[in-house]
Amino acid sequence: MGFYSPQSLISDARRHGIKILRPDVNTSQKDSVPGEGLTCLNLGLSEICGMRPAWIESILDAREAARFKTLEDFTSRVPLPTAALELLAGAGALSTLGVTRREGLWRAPLLSAPQKRFYQPELPGLALTEATPSFTPLSTGEQVKWDSFALGISLWGYPTKLLRPELKRRGILPAAQLRPHLAGKRIRCAGIVTHRQRPHTAKGVVFLSLEDETGIVNVICQVGCWQRYRRLALSQNALIVRGVLQGKDGALALLADKIEPLNLPVPTKSRDFR
Repeated sequence: MGFYSPQSLISDARRHGIKILRPDVNTSQKDSVPGEGLTCLNLGLSEICGMRPAWIESILDAREAARFKTLEDFTSRVPLPTAALELLAGAGALSTLGVTRREGLWRAPLLSAPQKRFYQPELPGLALTEATPSFTPLSTGEQVKWDSFALGISLWGYPTKLLRPELKRRGILPAAQLRPHLAGKRIRCAGIVTHRQRPHTAKGVVFLSLEDETGIVNVICQVGCWQRYRRLALSQNALIVRGVLQGKDGALALLADKIEPLNLPVPTKSRDFR
């Protein structure tokens, strides 16, 4: 499935009723594994961007004895550096310890392994403590951003879902609403650019794949359209495309005549010209 990005695969699984469970220090394995009955997918700790194999192994080895109860219990049994704790906190992997993402990030430097090296032993009955401030819960937009940075995917939903009210107001159709009866009509669609392709046999025609929270739209950019909007189409991670919908043999494609940027404040990557 190397042609499709993890976000595309996760989104398709969600549309088919499969629940996606985020990485967690108490429940996740190293790699992602399906749950019972194939009704869910448990993301592995290796899905967290930047997590080193040695850190993951130390978590799994310590967990064999018993589940982790609190953040203090976790850090006392798994001596990790601040960077590792911050990655786990940012990904929401400490949630079963009763720790929110912001709280985990704030407490990580205090509980990481290097911070436990004191010049002299602590006196019995005394411990280094500091009150945890009250943090505002993440907004939906912040959840999407944090997931995108920590995991490279959004678990709340496809990022374009954040913009759907505005897109609907502007008359921009989601992929799921493209039907054969619209063939021949000029419409607008929007989504994240997942692929850019220019086959040698296409005589300069470029094909784009736009994905939103409902599916994928195939876009055809003929030579004139591509030359006019090439710089924009190559530099933006999300686009609004206007064109005439074409239908042939049950397949639909949008023949583009205008391309605009879609301001999506979430990092994404496309798979181009492969």
